Amino acid sequence: MNQQRRSRLVRLLRRGCLIALLIGYAPSGWTFPWDKDMVDQPSVKAQESASPGDPSPGSVPITGGETVPA
Repeated sequence: MNQQRRSRLVRLLRRGCLIALLIGYAPSGWTFPWDKDMVDQPSVKAQESASPGDPSPGSVPITGGETVPA
């Protein structure tokens, strides 16, 4: 009976170690999709963008007067 208990304990220990290794190893291979997306995006630099005082054509109405009270 002692031999059976021991072999069962060894099997459970081996199985537990294998499961722990698989669970511990799996996250190292996983990556989140947004990790790569953030790297591939062009950086937006405020000093290189158009100034708010110089809007691009067609972005504000030319006729119609002032829309913000003075």
